[in-house]
Amino acid sequence: VRGKGTWTDKLHKLSHLRKLKGPSIPNSLIVNIDGPYGRPPPVEDYEAIVLIAGGIGITPLHSIFSDLYYKTITQMDLSQPRNPLKVYLYWTVRDPAAFVTFKDTFQQLTEQNPANMFKVSLFATRSDKVEETKYDFKYKEARPSFKDEFANIQVAHTGPILVLACG
Repeated sequence: VRGKGTWTDKLHKLSHLRKLKGPSIPNSLIVNIDGPYGRPPPVEDYEAIVLIAGGIGITPLHSIFSDLYYKTITQMDLSQPRNPLKVYLYWTVRDPAAFVTFKDTFQQLTEQNPANMFKVSLFATRSDKVEETKYDFKYKEARPSFKDEFANIQVAHTGPILVLACG
């Protein structure tokens, strides 16, 4: 466990407590992780899906994004209209090094993006300069202007739009 915040710092200290306190503390720390709960949103009811992640909030949204992506590339019959027609993913982080976590997803999108259905926009909160990483995906060093983004999405889609945010 790497301590990167309040909760994980405490977990990290607890896992290393035996070294400090001696043999009276058990050798192992059992951690149970549960969830997620609920069912995924009915994405087929929407013309467009907008996923907005801040920091670690990418975790559940990447799962939804990946599920939609893999269902699309394995059911390549794009001759039949189906929803969603477009999936937008916005991910904002402080440090662009976080983008490496999902580099495989981003690289695969550059190689295979059926009907240009998937759009990923990455943001790192530093400056306004656009950089290309060594992984062939771009990010903007700024915060997204959701007012502009939503206006563009609304113009592009006349049907219902689902927006999910986490983080």
